[in-house]
Amino acid sequence: MTSFNIGGRYTRDQVRAELGLPPMTGGDWATGYARYRSEIFVFCNIGIAGRTGHDYPNRWVDDALD
Repeated sequence: MTSFNIGGRYTRDQVRAELGLPPMTGGDWATGYARYRSEIFVFCNIGIAGRTGHDYPNRWVDDALD
């Protein structure tokens, strides 16, 4: 299991580097989520639209992503 700081901000490449993976070249890592071994990594925007223009109502409620 990986150890990231809860509430920390990481780029996709920083996450990949922490996992010992090479820099991103596309595929699942360029979408909203990626799986590595038994973990799922969610890459979501909060309060801003994504690169495709979609603006989902993601928000923090206490320590949980809603």
